[in-house]
Amino acid sequence: QVDLAEEYLHKAKDNGESYYLLGKLYGEKQDIETAEKHLKTAADTYDSKKAQEVLYKLYADKQNQTLTKHYLTLLADENHLESFVLLGNIFADEKNYNLAYTNYSHFFEGRKRTNTKIDMKKIDEEKLKFNFGKCCIKLGKFDVAEQNLKGSEYLKISDNVIEVAKLYEEADQLKLAIQYYKLALHL
Repeated sequence: QVDLAEEYLHKAKDNGESYYLLGKLYGEKQDIETAEKHLKTAADTYDSKKAQEVLYKLYADKQNQTLTKHYLTLLADENHLESFVLLGNIFADEKNYNLAYTNYSHFFEGRKRTNTKIDMKKIDEEKLKFNFGKCCIKLGKFDVAEQNLKGSEYLKISDNVIEVAKLYEEADQLKLAIQYYKLALHL
């Protein structure tokens, strides 16, 4: 049965779904290299969202940030808004706050403008607000930063509070920096 399915998929090859299915089929057969090749063709050449999702997860598991970001970037659109949050988190962890802010903004705008169902189970809302707050500090949007940081679960961890304090200090917002340094002392 598997060989027959493989034969038909090879004959119908010139579309993204065929390459995606071939990738899945080879994955089932444990031929990972061939599976990856077909999934990449589906994702890169035919813009197969299913293949892009499989690949970003594969590379995230392998801790290959470059390819994880590549496939999340291809996947990110109004039907996959959570991809913008995942990209934002990666960029925030890398301290690339401009790109993190841009991706988070795409998520917020998309959420306002579409009726798309967002799988919020994939998104740590507290982390989103915390990281977005840090981005806002770096970009001088201090009021927005405070709105997002207020009551954050992430501010119950002293290292996170110190990180925020340092960001405010770098932005010459010394009153806020001192406030966060004091908060860190009480944790």
